[in-house]
Amino acid sequence: MTSLARMKTLDTERERREGKKVSGRRIVRFGDHVEPDVKIYFRERGWHIWNKEAGHSEHIWHLWWQTRSFSPDIHDDAKAYQRINKLTHGRAITCKDLLAKNLERMRVRFGPNYDFAPKTWVIPAQAKQVSEAVRGLNHENGDPPGFICKPARMSRGRGIFLFSSQSELKQKMDLENEKIMKNREEKQRRQSIRNGRSPPTHTQAKVKSQYGLWVVQRYLSRPYLLGGKKFDMRTYALVPSTWPFLALVYKRGLVRLGTENYTNASSDNIYAHLTNYSINKDNPEAKSPKIVQKSTENGRTSENFTNISALAEDGGGLKWTIEELLRYLGNNGVDTVRVWKQTKDLMLKTLIALIPDCKLSPCSFELFGFDIMMDQDVNLHLIEVNMEPSLAMPSPLDKKLKTSILNDIIQLLKVDVLASHPPPGPPPVHPHGAAVRLLRRIRKKKDPKSISALVKGYGGCFNVHPGFYGDFEQVYPMDAASMIGTLELVAKV
Repeated sequence: MTSLARMKTLDTERERREGKKVSGRRIVRFGDHVEPDVKIYFRERGWHIWNKEAGHSEHIWHLWWQTRSFSPDIHDDAKAYQRINKLTHGRAITCKDLLAKNLERMRVRFGPNYDFAPKTWVIPAQAKQVSEAVRGLNHENGDPPGFICKPARMSRGRGIFLFSSQSELKQKMDLENEKIMKNREEKQRRQSIRNGRSPPTHTQAKVKSQYGLWVVQRYLSRPYLLGGKKFDMRTYALVPSTWPFLALVYKRGLVRLGTENYTNASSDNIYAHLTNYSINKDNPEAKSPKIVQKSTENGRTSENFTNISALAEDGGGLKWTIEELLRYLGNNGVDTVRVWKQTKDLMLKTLIALIPDCKLSPCSFELFGFDIMMDQDVNLHLIEVNMEPSLAMPSPLDKKLKTSILNDIIQLLKVDVLASHPPPGPPPVHPHGAAVRLLRRIRKKKDPKSISALVKGYGGCFNVHPGFYGDFEQVYPMDAASMIGTLELVAKV
């Protein structure tokens, strides 16, 4: 036996021994900043929390859940019975600057099929284009601010502002940069004190170099309103496998409302212009929302608007469910079948933008949160995609929805089954090379059944429980042709 073969045999024996150690005990490992409600969810369902002090080794876990990306070696070293809750390349659509770049790349290739997001620029790289766009802004007829600016790598509405002129952009960006830098320095100082180290001395330039990326978007100036309030839809998508590529959309979701009536008069009223729950929950007006029985909005008179959810259920009237929104829209003459179809189409096209950078990681999956807005013509616009959509459960409405999402993910990924019966490790497959080889074989075949058989078997590692999706709906692939399209994107042919 060669030394290489002996090493492989020893690795296999070690994996088998480790598999026996964790067999029957479901162990979840958490990274930093995981929502407390997520930890409670797993603890209440009998999961053991990974703890190095309790004697758990680095390899003894079934599910590793954290809010940040994992280092490549963690993906490479994962065993067949383990699951990691981040894709290797998910940031391609969850970082605002990378999302803009990749959607533009898809728009160049596929044209107007990718015209569902507001025009976006990245600063400082595209500062000149932003200046030109601002100069061309029409300020007549009481138009609202023409642009919205956001830190490219921050979440929960932090640092966002609206502007209409170049001077306003510079003034507000300098102010927000100063806040970001001070908050970052204070966070590092507290962390150092907790760890018993001396506080670091950072120059503002160093901090700014990390947080100096911004995105500027055309502002959606004519939003569809609910009782005079602006809203967005938070929908969820799951990619449980990248090779073969599989995309699922959750059939339920949330609608998040602003807490003050939308108006063009002021761009500084964040409670009217932003719909982030993390911002609006702190508005005193949110404590006693006014329920509108009749209003004229969106070009029609509505007598159907009401906060359908009881205030105790939805965290103070700040949220609806997607089902409630569709019911309200249907009562006001909107084609809700078209709305939901457009929603899934927009989400799928965004997820497909991941495929050209697909990397094999058979044990990884990712849940994405999509923020989508509707204009007065009932067209949908993608605002952003969230890397770690909040799974906090501050209200019964949140708990019901997010518990259901977690239940379906755990069952769909077969984590419970893998905990009891650890399988051997997955075979290594290089996506690009496999895609090229498979495409060549497909093009030689003329029999549709043979093509389907080839496509169905490609990749060699499919981690999804056959026949169970819960409330997730498969949106990709739908047939052999769409899977061949995936191969062509991966192979870049």
